[in-house]
Amino acid sequence: MRSTIPQAKPSSHQGQDPFAQLVGRDPAWLSALERARRAARTSATVLITGETGTGKELVARALHAASDRARGPFIAINAGTLLPDLLASELFGYEPGMFTGGNPRGHTGLIQSADGGTLFLDEVSELPYEAQVALLRTLQEGEVVRVGGHRPIPVDVRIVAATNRDLREMVRQGRFRQDLFYRLSVIPVHLPPLRERPRDIIPLIVHGYHRLNRGVPRLPLSSWRRLLRYDWPGNVRELLNLVQLAVTLDEDPAALLPLPPLPLSQAEPGPAGEEAAIRAALDACGGNASAAARRLGMSRSTLYRKLELYGIRLKRQVE
Repeated sequence: MRSTIPQAKPSSHQGQDPFAQLVGRDPAWLSALERARRAARTSATVLITGETGTGKELVARALHAASDRARGPFIAINAGTLLPDLLASELFGYEPGMFTGGNPRGHTGLIQSADGGTLFLDEVSELPYEAQVALLRTLQEGEVVRVGGHRPIPVDVRIVAATNRDLREMVRQGRFRQDLFYRLSVIPVHLPPLRERPRDIIPLIVHGYHRLNRGVPRLPLSSWRRLLRYDWPGNVRELLNLVQLAVTLDEDPAALLPLPPLPLSQAEPGPAGEEAAIRAALDACGGNASAAARRLGMSRSTLYRKLELYGIRLKRQVE
């Protein structure tokens, strides 16, 4: 037996409410959006938490668009993708002559570039200690000091931070500053994983086909049941990737489950899942850090930082 499902219809309020463009009607999802919508009316910092792939940047963009800063810039940075030595200069800028090969006139940092708007700081848990101190000063004083400089530069920036890590636990372990945590989490917004909002799976699949300008295919009821029962470890990102693959191959999306292993940035969230993924990649690559980093989709310096974090020693270091 084959079945069709209702086509999702755009909300009549999409032009007025940026949050109405975010697909989902599950109560847990709507509750999170309502808190973000209320946060948009304030100037307070917001900390968005949730597993990888739950849509943290999409919510941050909607929050910005619904705020009185909507006409200002929205600047996004992922702290986990930059080398620790470069992160401070990217965030705060640097004075002329600070770096060989750098801009001889100096560099305006991302915080200053977001003046009058919003800075979205993803993977805030990956900030090195020195950058945490500097960010705390920015939040407290409303100013930045460029690397190599001494002159404070006033900035009017709203910080929206995000993480898939447990920052409270990192504070307890001494790996994240408690004072910065409280400064960032004035308004916490937690996004539920897709497995906890099952009524949104079909609307999201419909949305996935529509955004590719495709109609939803007629699928057997058994396929819809499998899609609804799948636990979606990669959340909405995994679902949309599946739809795109199904369109590319012109196949039943349910028949393509599960997808191949995801890179670390989309793997099981939290320290345990991350550590397991790193150990598995090292084993698969015979302890070769460069190959493991490529397999995990991260820079080698980021991998070394995480090896130190989890106390993982490379095989060649043991032998």
